[in-house]
Amino acid sequence: MADTTILRRMAQASGDAAEDPARRVLASSVARAAEAVLGLPLAVASVEVAAVTLADLPERLEDRALIALIEAPGERQGLAILSAGLVSAVIEVLTMGRMSPSEPAARRPTRTDAALSVGLIEGILAETDASAIAGEAPWADWQGAFRYASSIEDPRLLPLILDDTRYQMIRCTLTLGLSGERRASLSFVLPERRQPVSAAAATGDPAGWREGLAGAVLGAEAEITAILARLSRPLAEVAALMPGAVLRLPDDALTNLRLEGAGRQLLARARLGQYRGYLAVRLTGAPGHDAGATGFTPAQVPGGEPGVLARQAAGG
Repeated sequence: MADTTILRRMAQASGDAAEDPARRVLASSVARAAEAVLGLPLAVASVEVAAVTLADLPERLEDRALIALIEAPGERQGLAILSAGLVSAVIEVLTMGRMSPSEPAARRPTRTDAALSVGLIEGILAETDASAIAGEAPWADWQGAFRYASSIEDPRLLPLILDDTRYQMIRCTLTLGLSGERRASLSFVLPERRQPVSAAAATGDPAGWREGLAGAVLGAEAEITAILARLSRPLAEVAALMPGAVLRLPDDALTNLRLEGAGRQLLARARLGQYRGYLAVRLTGAPGHDAGATGFTPAQVPGGEPGVLARQAAGG
């Protein structure tokens, strides 16, 4: 195995990883895990952290990277992503006992590759000291919690596996070998951490408690439903509906929508229209708002007839 002092010096000399304590801890953890699990000398050249959504995550994945699902208590899920260059180095060290100076041709990762990479992934997760970076990084709560679950062969499955929420993507650029002859990358994608209210309350600071409460409450998602109208019809008539059937809505359906929250609670009244080519609703009676304000076009009743006709959804 390579000398620990050499690896530690290589990790601490890495660009922005040396400037931020949280990044420095992560860089050291990656180097220690690679040494302990594989005997592979590496250095973290840089650490980049970015907020991502589930929709734009596939665009940030490297071609032919190994994607591993990691899980934590509380049904939290994330990803560990190893570039093709890192996977090939892992396979070479485990099968031949050494890493070749030149990187082999990239290929799609297999289940065998994933199985051989589990040790490195879990080694890094275990090495990360959460207490040293608590409160200074979005990944401060992963230690002792996230563990390898399975591999994901097709990135297109990510929307079916992960929750549609905000994530933090932590990408480490690596140099492999004592002389850094090969390049690779390692990324972790973790669900964005929200500050628990109890943590602010424990400090005894009323202002901190209020901020923590506001962050927890205002950061939650609230579903709002716009209701054109609710209709009551005999069951026999409903059962006889067919594509192309026409239902008559109230005369004021377009100008007197209901905005409802949970439990059909009325939040506001609104009118239907369009804004910059999109369907939109404007609150009526809200301070400082005029239904005819610039850019907002009220929807018109088709044909100027009294009332509105709406086709059943099944018929378009």
